[in-house]
Amino acid sequence: MKGVRGRFFGSPFDAWLDRFKPLLGYMALIFALEWVILKYIQRRIRRPAPDNPLEYVHERKPIADKQVLVCVGDSITRGEVSFNYVELLQTRLGDRFEVINAGINSEVSHDVLQRLDQIIACEPTLVAILIGTNDANASMSDEGALWLMQYRKLPFKPSIGWYEENLEVIVERLQRETRARIALLSLPPIGEELQSQPVRTTRWFSEVVRRVARRYQAAYLPVFEQMTEYLTEHPPAETLEHEKWQWHSVKAIFGSKVLGVELDEIARQQGLVLHSDMLHLNSQGAGIIADLIENWARVAMDDDHQVFSIGAAAFAGADT
Repeated sequence: MKGVRGRFFGSPFDAWLDRFKPLLGYMALIFALEWVILKYIQRRIRRPAPDNPLEYVHERKPIADKQVLVCVGDSITRGEVSFNYVELLQTRLGDRFEVINAGINSEVSHDVLQRLDQIIACEPTLVAILIGTNDANASMSDEGALWLMQYRKLPFKPSIGWYEENLEVIVERLQRETRARIALLSLPPIGEELQSQPVRTTRWFSEVVRRVARRYQAAYLPVFEQMTEYLTEHPPAETLEHEKWQWHSVKAIFGSKVLGVELDEIARQQGLVLHSDMLHLNSQGAGIIADLIENWARVAMDDDHQVFSIGAAAFAGADT
């Protein structure tokens, strides 16, 4: 035993350890910093928006002549790691509207269904729903679906069929338990390569949104259509690989939340037009969403007729 100890802990080992001690210390410091930064980012992106439904219900005071608009969604709506279109709406709509941010990072349609009571408790006049990007993204591979199942503790693998079921129940409950006008938004394309599988998948999910809007006579706001049209006219300088979407997201979040780089600058550096990574948006992409919701909200409040489609091929009513 003494010979074995000498072989591993004798002077040759001590000399090697002394030689590389500064490098090992540096590596340990790097790992510690990475851990601290990761925890900081996780805490930042998990925070609800300051104008979230629970905060609104808790602090609510009677507000005369104000329309309550609830924007429901995932990180694109939350606006912490994506450019905040809800803040744009708050500024544009002014004092006539109370705009509530019901977006939570990483959520899928099933998650929205689980917290629908919070949204109903706001007694909304208008509800704009933009959910499904994470459903669509995870549905493209078994590996992605299983990862999201574990991460979000989902009862089923994300799929387009399950997404449609969830969206229908969300709309049914809102129509049954509120007096709100409802708008369903098609999804922003995943990435900017228009002939890619991610964009085709987003189109299929957006067709589900349009179908559900028809079925329930809700307004349909064509985010996907307007964004793909814009990308056709203004093609990106670069395209990102979908297989590395998590890495692209982490890099963009690190740049914006740790280094303080604006999302528009991150988009410019990557040659993107509407996105800051594969999933999240810069100010140009967020502006398209804000334009559609703003126009719908103003028309819906000034006209008793429910508008089925805003900014797309016109068709009024569910049976057209």
